[in-house]
Amino acid sequence: MLAFGSEAVKPVELGLPTHRVLNFNSPMSDLMRRLNLDMLEEVREEAAIRNATYQQRTALFYNKRVKKCDLKEGDYVLKKVIQKHNKLEANWHRPYRVTKVIRPGTYRIETLEGEEFKNAWNAEHLRKYYQ
Repeated sequence: MLAFGSEAVKPVELGLPTHRVLNFNSPMSDLMRRLNLDMLEEVREEAAIRNATYQQRTALFYNKRVKKCDLKEGDYVLKKVIQKHNKLEANWHRPYRVTKVIRPGTYRIETLEGEEFKNAWNAEHLRKYYQ
């Protein structure tokens, strides 16, 4: 509401009925609601199919870019630097040797002097080292 002086003025649009109010048909509205409820299962199934298709396409897109890292016992690897103190520091540590493949993508490593790490390392933190 707009106020001019001390009198409130009502906009003209508030008094006019809308297209929706003028063309409302109660029996037709009830019929359409029942049809929508009857089609609900089909709509949900279509949505589930679209969702599965989307997930498959996303997986294909991701898997195209994933580099497979197959390391074996005895291979030499570089270990990623997790905490860098400055940006000029190297991103990868010296060569290490894979001592055990726990499962594909998880490895135990040791230094070249024979000191073994207590924890296992994921392949994303290791890079194959070529001599």
